[in-house]
Amino acid sequence: MWNSHWVFVVAENLFCIYFCAEFVIHLCAYKSKVVALQDRILLFNCLLVCLNVFEVWVLSFVMLSRSTHGDVKIGTSVVRIARLLRLVRASRLARLLPVMPELMIMIRGMVAATRSVITTLVLLAISLYCFSLCFRVLTYGTQVGEEYFQSVPESMLSLLLHGVLPDMAPIVYNISDENPFCGILILIFIFMSTLVVLNMLVGVLVEMVSVVAALEKEHLNASFVRDSLTTVLQRADVMEGNQLSQEEFQKLLVTPEAARAVKAMGVDVVGLVDLSDYIFQGGRRLSFDDFFHLLLQLRGTNSVMVKDIVDMRKFV
Repeated sequence: MWNSHWVFVVAENLFCIYFCAEFVIHLCAYKSKVVALQDRILLFNCLLVCLNVFEVWVLSFVMLSRSTHGDVKIGTSVVRIARLLRLVRASRLARLLPVMPELMIMIRGMVAATRSVITTLVLLAISLYCFSLCFRVLTYGTQVGEEYFQSVPESMLSLLLHGVLPDMAPIVYNISDENPFCGILILIFIFMSTLVVLNMLVGVLVEMVSVVAALEKEHLNASFVRDSLTTVLQRADVMEGNQLSQEEFQKLLVTPEAARAVKAMGVDVVGLVDLSDYIFQGGRRLSFDDFFHLLLQLRGTNSVMVKDIVDMRKFV
């Protein structure tokens, strides 16, 4: 780290100091340290702080002291493993998940789809195995067989990279030639990103489009009915003082155009007339907005709520 630009050195040390101070403050907030040992978040933060201190201060000090004495042959594998430990710090982002419900839904959806994804991968593996046997036998002794189907595992890999994931073949081969473990890792990443995340994104987009389409359709129908009823009321001139009485209400519903508009909303016109005594009980009068809101509540596609049961008991 000390060979990096001074900005990165300062930033790493400031972050390490901040994480240590946060952990100490969290620990001191407990009156009993025995109770603090039962806090999983505190223990998790303790692990992250220890890893951060080891990477930023301990490991950097060891590397700096060895380079000062001319011993530059430090275990590079150990350094690489230690640098991979910084990925653990990204797990602190899990504390932000409760604040981001959409991300929680996506993660829970991925967990719920694990069984389906595994089943799909097993079916894919069986298909690759069966077809690799066929191609291995049919192309034996040919140039194509020597290039792509020298053995059953190579046949399965060729079918996977050139048949299922044709665009990924060059990068997978190049990485596998350098490091087989990295080749397996890139395959896992490809399957995770293409089969799980991107397909889930497609599903979310389809769901959102269907929801928006349903809302827009409902909004258009409501606007059409509102305009139709407004036109009928203006022609019939049945509203006195912008208020609708029971007689004017019944007179409006017998109008063919108004009846068609109300029926288009999914409201039973005959049932609405029967409810007029309950709606206008006590000589009540309705404004146009209240009347239209009432129509929206009486649609047959609405879900039943407790308020509807209470209103029904009052009506009975």
